[in-house]
Amino acid sequence: MDTIIIGQFKPETLGDSKEELEMLKEREMLIEAVASSGFPYQIVSAKWPRDTFTIYKDNIYERKRFGNYADGGYVLTRPNFTLTCSELSVNDKGERESEEYRYKILKKLYKSHFHILPPLNLELNQFLRHHIDMVLLPIPQKNLCFIDEIYYQTNKEPIHAFSERTNLNIKPIYNDYTNPSWPCNTLIIEDDKKQLHAFVNTSKNSDFIKTLRSYDINIAGIPFEANCANGGSIHCATNTIPKELSSSIDFLFE
Repeated sequence: MDTIIIGQFKPETLGDSKEELEMLKEREMLIEAVASSGFPYQIVSAKWPRDTFTIYKDNIYERKRFGNYADGGYVLTRPNFTLTCSELSVNDKGERESEEYRYKILKKLYKSHFHILPPLNLELNQFLRHHIDMVLLPIPQKNLCFIDEIYYQTNKEPIHAFSERTNLNIKPIYNDYTNPSWPCNTLIIEDDKKQLHAFVNTSKNSDFIKTLRSYDINIAGIPFEANCANGGSIHCATNTIPKELSSSIDFLFE
């Protein structure tokens, strides 16, 4: 089984703001849920460990070396394809790299199996970034891809093209951007018996959880409302790494 990396952090605000303390309490509940699940896990000092690295076919790519091209929010990797949005080509200096450069780096890291979708609408939420894991949740084992309803409505053509290329059935799912629950930002992980498990925010996601159960996905529900209000849900607050590479965790979060 993969090792689940869970981000924990020290409050940034002097006096420990109520908001951050609520986030930390939810992280503790996440740690308890993962520990109870039987998956190996490791706690790291990071608010959003998903941003630190990506893994593709047992290769670890670090964000500090490849920028957005190795940020696990910008880039979703699956065994047979990689998914991102066009805005990953805006680097940390705010400069837009050329399409040729973007293609070269994606091909180098993820071979030819990558798909580029349109950017997210950042006006919908002040904490939203161009992280594709906020609006898409592909589950190839079920030939399924959950997708944020608003993102779907504004990008139907490229999404259906992606669906045809990957043979994934698209299922739109609602998210209230004024008080987000980020259902697509759920951690789906497979155990040694090929059973899928979902670590999912329980706040305002009851219909989504029922749908996951209908696909025979085990549910580990954690209240994650405070984290969702501040930039991400459980997928952002975690990362995963194959057991055989887990010795790299400390190195990645030095």
